[in-house]
Amino acid sequence: AFQNAQLVLVEVPFETDDMYSDITIVQIHQGEDSTLSVAQFQRQLNQETKIVDLSWATLNQAQSLQYSTLLPDMLLDVVLVFAIFLFVTVLIVMSHSIGTEIEIDYTTLGVLKAQGFSKGKIRVLILMQYVIAEVLGIFVGCFAAIPIERSISSICQYVTAVLPEKNISIGKALLFAVIMLLASILLIWIKTRKVAAISPVRAISGGREEIFFDSHLNLPIQKKCLSGSLSLRQFTSAKKRYLGTILITAILTFCMVTINLTGIMLSSRTALDSMGMTIPDINVTLLDSDNSCDLDAIDDIVMSHTEIKKKNCEFFQYMSVNGENLHCNIIENPEYTCILKGRAAIYDNEILITEMVADTLDIHMGDEVTVTAGEEEEHYLISGIFQVTNDAGMVFAMNFEGAQRLNIDTNKNYRYYLIADEAKAQAIADEIKETYGEDISVEVYHEDTYSEMQLFNMIVMSLKIVIYAFSILFAFVVVRIVCSKAFIQERTDIGIYKAIGFTSNRLRLGFAIRFLIVAVIGSLLGMLLSILFSAKILSLLFSFMGISRVMLEYTAISVLVPIGAICLSCFVFAFFTSRKIKKVAVRELVVE
Repeated sequence: AFQNAQLVLVEVPFETDDMYSDITIVQIHQGEDSTLSVAQFQRQLNQETKIVDLSWATLNQAQSLQYSTLLPDMLLDVVLVFAIFLFVTVLIVMSHSIGTEIEIDYTTLGVLKAQGFSKGKIRVLILMQYVIAEVLGIFVGCFAAIPIERSISSICQYVTAVLPEKNISIGKALLFAVIMLLASILLIWIKTRKVAAISPVRAISGGREEIFFDSHLNLPIQKKCLSGSLSLRQFTSAKKRYLGTILITAILTFCMVTINLTGIMLSSRTALDSMGMTIPDINVTLLDSDNSCDLDAIDDIVMSHTEIKKKNCEFFQYMSVNGENLHCNIIENPEYTCILKGRAAIYDNEILITEMVADTLDIHMGDEVTVTAGEEEEHYLISGIFQVTNDAGMVFAMNFEGAQRLNIDTNKNYRYYLIADEAKAQAIADEIKETYGEDISVEVYHEDTYSEMQLFNMIVMSLKIVIYAFSILFAFVVVRIVCSKAFIQERTDIGIYKAIGFTSNRLRLGFAIRFLIVAVIGSLLGMLLSILFSAKILSLLFSFMGISRVMLEYTAISVLVPIGAICLSCFVFAFFTSRKIKKVAVRELVVE
């Protein structure tokens, strides 16, 4: 495995006015003929030489790339999932549009068949119309993606410290374009099968059905609230026409609710704490390891002001589990960790692992593993599975007694607190500083100065702007397309309504109410989809950060804002698009 491997030693001195350290970096390059993966090579190297266990820290090339691209990959995954939903929306719109156009142009298509055009030529003609439009859309979309990519890349630069190229990948753009075109062509070819059923004889009558039956689902018209009941009647009498719009509004609502839940999750300290990302109210650090400060005495100061919800002390060290170098959380009170399965590591021969570690090393609860720290080695039992965001989820944890078995110093010089009354945090900090002076450092949580929270909020806000903007844009496009088709199909009906005294504004209001009903139904369906799938999708996306189970908090704002935005957009866009009703004259009935 190590044949032709190369070893490079690099000495890096580091010196300041009050500090000097001399670091030796060992670079080991895997032989070109080795068939092992990078992780397998590092694990076997450590098992046979102990070089990883004896080092201060180890990083391979794959890990370096993973850590640097962690946030960009997560953002790209969120955008990609949203793009997939939008593409499904496009396919639904396309399917509705093709079916409606065949119904509207039934006479024209029947005449073409009577003149000798084969069904294959007609299907190809329809196919080419949509493919040309889609190619133009892809071309415009590539240019529109450039400013969005630059904005997201600039955000990621704060984490990766890599200057973004600020352009789009031509290869990936072509790949996605081909996938979209192939999927569209398949859908169009399936939907245009209706062309084969067109009868030139029936086309003479405009393609109307020979017999009409009234469905029991068609609700009656009420004299009171005439516009509303008439709109509901028109909706129930043409349900298939609006089914696509319902599905589209459901998808858009689902996306908007999900991104709202993501924002609440990343800005809620309670939610983050339940997922292993504790943000304490007070951090206390002893500046001198030999000073006489007593952390238990500090507990008394805190409790004199308010109740302590959680207190803990933890520090980190890299160790090996079965030869795999991992980040170890050494925790004073492991019962405060986010346990997914099993229980906390209570005894000194127990450890906790994350799901990512379990999958990578193929180990499970109840298994015995070998933990190595430097030259010390001990056996431990896995008591449970937990989740934490350190080291992208490649973490295990043990209590102080477990660390002492490996001769690790567990002298406590740090403790954090979560308190019942957060407003008293500053007063507590002031009293601690007054009591112990410069021997101790006390930090109080402030949302405005907490860099991680600010970064999360900035990222989520950027995603919200993108997703809300595209969702409302799609709502406008969909409503406009469906309105235009419905207007053509109902042109005669509109003339009848005008003949019996309906004004244009009243008809437009009824048209808008009809789409409001569609939007409400779609939004409720979207909420149901969110309840069923949002947590699963976000768990999959955030698994890159070590969070395999997210905790979502549904609030009135997270639900009502997207539903209100979609419903209001559909109502306003329908009223705006239906302005063509003004042009319909009563003489339209003469044609009938």
